[in-house]
Amino acid sequence: MDTMGALALGTELPTDDLLLRAPYKRNASLISRVMWRNVLVQAAFQLAVSVVLLQSGDALFDDVVAKSRVHFTLIFNFFVFCQVFNELNARSIGDSADIFTGLGSNLMFLAVLAFTVHARVAAISREGRGRGEG
Repeated sequence: MDTMGALALGTELPTDDLLLRAPYKRNASLISRVMWRNVLVQAAFQLAVSVVLLQSGDALFDDVVAKSRVHFTLIFNFFVFCQVFNELNARSIGDSADIFTGLGSNLMFLAVLAFTVHARVAAISREGRGRGEG
């Protein structure tokens, strides 16, 4: 998963705003306050939803038996799709709330996102077919 994210973000071209930004001081922290905030909020969100899915996933979704293979697959897929969303968030270095700006101009990024989603859906479909559920 890290490889695909690195490939996607490594192909992101610098924007004019980024090139006009003043350089950081030599002793500036590598991770800014905005980055810390984003990491902590995303981690808290993922942890909270993961705990809810672990504790109550069977009650929230039909045909999900607690602590079954399907239940744990649901939790793992939530995690994977959070990482896809995080790739979109990581495209912006600043404090912009618009994560879709310039998305259409980077075909490699879109291809990596599409591959990640398609591979995950294909893995789920193949698993369901193997047990007579697909």
